[in-house]
Amino acid sequence: MTLIARYSVAVVLASCASAVWAQDIVIGLNQPLSGPNAAAGQERLTVTQALFDRVNAAGGIGGRKLKLQAMDDKFQNEQAAANYRDLAGGPAVALLSCSGTGACSAIAPEVNKLKLPVIAPIAGGGAMRSGGNPYIFNLRPTTLDEINAMVKQMLLVGQKNIALVYQNDGFGKSGQAAAEQVFKQNNVKPAGEFPVEPGGADADQVAAALAKLPGLHGVVMVASPNATVKTIVATRKAGSAAQFYNLAAQANAQVVKDLGTNTRGVVFAALVPHPWSTIVPIAKEYRDTVGTKANYSYAGMEFFIGAKLLVDAIKRAGPTVTRDTLVKALESMDEQHFGPMRVRYTSSDHEGSKYVNLTMIGQDGKFVQ
Repeated sequence: MTLIARYSVAVVLASCASAVWAQDIVIGLNQPLSGPNAAAGQERLTVTQALFDRVNAAGGIGGRKLKLQAMDDKFQNEQAAANYRDLAGGPAVALLSCSGTGACSAIAPEVNKLKLPVIAPIAGGGAMRSGGNPYIFNLRPTTLDEINAMVKQMLLVGQKNIALVYQNDGFGKSGQAAAEQVFKQNNVKPAGEFPVEPGGADADQVAAALAKLPGLHGVVMVASPNATVKTIVATRKAGSAAQFYNLAAQANAQVVKDLGTNTRGVVFAALVPHPWSTIVPIAKEYRDTVGTKANYSYAGMEFFIGAKLLVDAIKRAGPTVTRDTLVKALESMDEQHFGPMRVRYTSSDHEGSKYVNLTMIGQDGKFVQ
């Protein structure tokens, strides 16, 4: 092929790409689509695509279709940051979320440089929550907010003898710092603080230490699913009936299944309204949109609300939406009501919701509020 011919082909391909970019509104998705957290990432992909399909079937936004550009970070921090850089170098007007404190913290420095808006990151702490970045729009409350709700509930029902179990890594130690702040604010002296390895290899030792604490009422648990399940099961086997209070990230069907007969006295934070509610409109909209494509869950509903906020902001930004006009649209939206959950952004506040409820596992293995 001659140089002229190659140049002509390149021009045609570039023109085609430009035409697609002009027609589609591209949204990036950065999730663990493979690896240890693949189930969560695939659920979020399914939920987002279901909403985009619904919007596109109704004519899109100003005649333009929403196009999801999904990236697999494999639950690896460096890959998450690399994916963000790739998305920022393309036509995407926003990144919908990132998954986990580690991955989101790895992305945060890139946001400072590349300014691709990040909407509804799944991170309760770390660099994504440090504040001051005009291109980061948090949705969920902080880990401190979650633990504060747990401790206040324990104190309300007279549970004053409280211990802390935290994962022995950056995520867990961030949660430990938040818990210690909450304990101090509520004049609680913890009965003990115990690190647990991420995979729960030392769960038996942690359980033995918990079982030795006299009159233990409750345990604040800040750990991944494996470590959480292993610690709870081992603690029950060691003879302790103390209640376990867990972060919202563990409120999923797999944790319920893995706990088996050990679900009694296990409490979770809930950061969105009950997904199975028959009276909260957003819950019905979520279920109707997802249909049978995925099982309903708190995580899925949180992601649906984040995606819906993004879609509404794109509509507000107009047919020529850009990254900067999207930021302005989010900051100028009225307060959004999702049942008891309230979300509002301003030019000086991108923290989103403060809604935290608590949920337990019923006798039928389903979450109840």
